[in-house]
Amino acid sequence: QVRTALARGDMVSAEIASREARNFSFISLAVGIAAMVLCTILTVVIIIAAQHHENYWDP
Repeated sequence: QVRTALARGDMVSAEIASREARNFSFISLAVGIAAMVLCTILTVVIIIAAQHHENYWDP
């Protein structure tokens, strides 16, 4: 009985660990995608601003 309880506890802890790992991987994936999107938006904004400045400085 103790052995089965220990095995069941191991299963529960393994399930919790796998769930935490899945959550961590999902969060890291979301953070990576968000960082890529932010960098892309920032690059586009900088390019547009540079083009506008060039047009502004040209007579």
